[in-house]
Amino acid sequence: MSNPQIVDLSTLVAPRGQDFYAASELTRSLMPWSISKAKTAACPQQFIWQYMEKHKKDEGLTTADTALRVGRAMHEIYEGTLKGGDPENERQKAIMKNGFMSVDYDLFEDLYKGVPWFMSQIDKFIRHFVQSETQAIDYLDLVKNRTLLVERRFSLTDEFNDANDFYNNDHKCFLRGVIDVIIRTNDGKGCIVLDHKSSAYPNMKMVAEQLRAYTIAAFAMFPDLEWTQCGIHFMALQEIKMTAAVTRNQLRGECNAMHYYLTTQAVNVLRQTTDKAYYCKWCSWKTSCNMLRKQQRKEAKAAAKEASKLDTSNKNIES
Repeated sequence: MSNPQIVDLSTLVAPRGQDFYAASELTRSLMPWSISKAKTAACPQQFIWQYMEKHKKDEGLTTADTALRVGRAMHEIYEGTLKGGDPENERQKAIMKNGFMSVDYDLFEDLYKGVPWFMSQIDKFIRHFVQSETQAIDYLDLVKNRTLLVERRFSLTDEFNDANDFYNNDHKCFLRGVIDVIIRTNDGKGCIVLDHKSSAYPNMKMVAEQLRAYTIAAFAMFPDLEWTQCGIHFMALQEIKMTAAVTRNQLRGECNAMHYYLTTQAVNVLRQTTDKAYYCKWCSWKTSCNMLRKQQRKEAKAAAKEASKLDTSNKNIES
């Protein structure tokens, strides 16, 4: 991949009006986007360090906690199982690959119990929308004929067309991501898109923009698609929550909403502040940020002291 372009934020201005509904100079300068990258803009300083200046993470800090290790392992189990693998074999491989610690096993075992339930839900959908009730389900065959897509990468241009290359080097990749599960109907006109979450809190508002990106990506990947419907598989609850289906006639509105979201996040980066919030506890640069805040406070006090001296001097002259 080419070296990241260092953006001089001082030269950029926030879009206005209708510009929020199109790819602006600002949003293009920060591409490629992903939803996780856009959410990082809640802290402009982290965004700049992580995506623009490519800082190394603070030494001695780790984000590879239990939730991350277990969630990653469960994703790998579902990926392997949906591709025709045996769940128990996939389980052992995931444990070994992710270097489980003793504290990981209780959460992992609770989530793993949900694998049969999830696969039964996928079976029901396939039998209703894809093939007859009497025909045996061959997951490997479904993957080969692209009826079932697992861990499907997508990359889109600024017009939300398929850029065809996740690791695009010619600056055409505007938005990219990875979809956990796509199942297409037998007529090719519809599909469902699912994402696995290990969280026990079924908050659909938190994933709204992620599912919007998946909806747009599905229409870009499949030109004949007429409708798509997205959902979240909450592993801990053995529950799948679905959003309303979106038709191709509604796609322009979805694209406008996505541009608006990315633009508002990009505008937030222009603030370049280091406000402390709940997400700081997971930040990989929190030590550096504390040092930065300390330096900012020191400089602010020095500036205030100089201003006070100047004000006193001016008053003495006047008197």
